Amino acid sequence: MYGWGWNKFGQLGTGDTADRMEPVQIQLPSRIIKVVCGSGFSIALTEEGYCYSWGGNGCGQCGQGHVTSVLVPQLISALVTKKVIEISSSTGCNHSLALCDDGSVFSWGCNTRGQLGLSTNDHESSPQQVPFITEEETIEQIYVGGNGNGSSFIVTENGDLFAFGWVCFCL
Repeated sequence: MYGWGWNKFGQLGTGDTADRMEPVQIQLPSRIIKVVCGSGFSIALTEEGYCYSWGGNGCGQCGQGHVTSVLVPQLISALVTKKVIEISSSTGCNHSLALCDDGSVFSWGCNTRGQLGLSTNDHESSPQQVPFITEEETIEQIYVGGNGNGSSFIVTENGDLFAFGWVCFCL
């Protein structure tokens, strides 16, 4: 995997905060199948179902159990007993979601507007399981709303949409 550009928070995972004008290889231990970028941080999903994070971490958005910046990719250890099959974050957002193969969803990071779905407004620096409303439906998709609006969405196999956080449906 390669990255380049603005690196003020270490979001390129190069071990420093120097901007890169040309692609530089990011060192990760296995094959990456997806990368998501939040506001100054990044998360990668491996084909084995592990998540690695790096970058700015003021709200715990790297999921490492602390709020110190992470300059190189680090395993999100709170998820190692799960097989993650999907991750979501978005530019401008400081929180993330992970969907596991057993149907569980985890959230972490900024929670100012309740976007973690945990019935609080407390930030979480470690992934927390989202208590889901129904056990009868399988979760198909997770989505973090863009532009820092503090929203999260879950779509079930029946097409039901669940939203939490700041959700504005403007006409």
